[in-house]
Amino acid sequence: MKPIVKNQLIITVSLTVSCLMTGCQSKEKKADGQSVTVACYYFPNYHTGEQRHEAAKGSGWSEWELIKAARPRFEGHAQPKIPAWGYLDESDPLVMEKKIDAAADHGIDAFIFDWYYYDDEPFLNRCLDNC
Repeated sequence: MKPIVKNQLIITVSLTVSCLMTGCQSKEKKADGQSVTVACYYFPNYHTGEQRHEAAKGSGWSEWELIKAARPRFEGHAQPKIPAWGYLDESDPLVMEKKIDAAADHGIDAFIFDWYYYDDEPFLNRCLDNC
């Protein structure tokens, strides 16, 4: 299942909802031979330019800052971790395309996006309208 690159976020969310509602079938099989759908949760907040974050945390802030600031809490706790692909800006459609391709290549059928509301409107609508 590989969405079209144009408007990737919307298409991916639509595929996720469609997949979960229709029970789309993966190539993966359970021991009894039935197909299973493999989905992963996705928290879309690893990009800069979000007005609420910049007002509260300063210009250029994203969730990556929390990852960078992680510190060891016990012996052997290796922190901070550096992501294998680096600190990618997920507002770039090419970054999402890379993630979708990697997920599809490794048996992930769908993304379930962590979607939330502020002031009675979807949080990312402004980004989708203005990006």
